[in-house]
Amino acid sequence: MRLRLRVSIHGIFAALTLASACRVADVSTGVPARDVESSRAEIYEAILDTLFVVNRPRVLVIQDSSVIFRTAPGHVQPARQSDFPEQQLAQLNAMSESAHPLGELGVPPQWRRVPLAQIRSLFHSNPDIGWNNFHSQYPDAQGWLAVTPIVISQDGRRALVYYAWHCGSLCGQGQLASIVRDERGRWRVRHLVNYWVS
Repeated sequence: MRLRLRVSIHGIFAALTLASACRVADVSTGVPARDVESSRAEIYEAILDTLFVVNRPRVLVIQDSSVIFRTAPGHVQPARQSDFPEQQLAQLNAMSESAHPLGELGVPPQWRRVPLAQIRSLFHSNPDIGWNNFHSQYPDAQGWLAVTPIVISQDGRRALVYYAWHCGSLCGQGQLASIVRDERGRWRVRHLVNYWVS
């Protein structure tokens, strides 16, 4: 009886330890969950550092759900293949098959989230009129951003994300970004692969 009780207590303790470990580590990366969550906002901010070397907009409009995206086979140049590992590309494809609410992605809270339907409603006829409507509605914004979820490497030092920036009838781009964490812990865009430009 005493032996059974000892085993049960040991089993409960082991289960609690395992549950605690699951709460504090992200199984997809092996990195502590709190670090991963703070990293996601920093990774998205690294995209803005690339987009706006100067004159970052006071208001950033972002659609309220992630963009659906598929990496094209062979699109990444062989010289940059090491920055876009096949496993991470496959993960990004899987995570980007359907739209996710921004709240699940860890985007910076100060980014202004706008329903995609609301953005599209501004462009119901002519794109030029649509951009006039957009700038009337959001005078401090230069355009609007869409992003995929982020894939972070097992070691927590590399990330992949796709973003689309829309800033005018003939202004915008869609790029796949390889983002790395430097020795000081800051995230920086290392390489970009163009998917479209206007």
